[in-house]
Amino acid sequence: MADQPAVLLLCPIAGGPQTVVAVVGEADISTAGQLRDQFADVLASRPGSVLMDVTSLDFCDLSGLDALGEAASAAADAGLVMTSQGCSPQLAWLFDTFTPRSGVRLAPGTGRVPRARQAPTSEPAA
Repeated sequence: MADQPAVLLLCPIAGGPQTVVAVVGEADISTAGQLRDQFADVLASRPGSVLMDVTSLDFCDLSGLDALGEAASAAADAGLVMTSQGCSPQLAWLFDTFTPRSGVRLAPGTGRVPRARQAPTSEPAA
């Protein structure tokens, strides 16, 4: 039986000032670029705010986690409020355990998109 390629679909639904982006399928190394590109298209439409619905996200690896973090970072950089809903226990564990390269994570449950705290830097002793 041949391996099936991973499939990812972003379904933006504009409704008033908020755009809901349903993420459907798998966010992994083979679909992370697609997630970044499609989310950039969503931001190009200049929504007032974004709700990232990951209820139908079947699988997410570290590449997918990074792509989701980059999406959240891009929304924050555009001055948008981005919330999330439908975070599975697996995705919540990923976000609790690993920090996306962008330093921005979707916080499950609260819907907030906090920036990761930077590690304090120590100044050399004089």
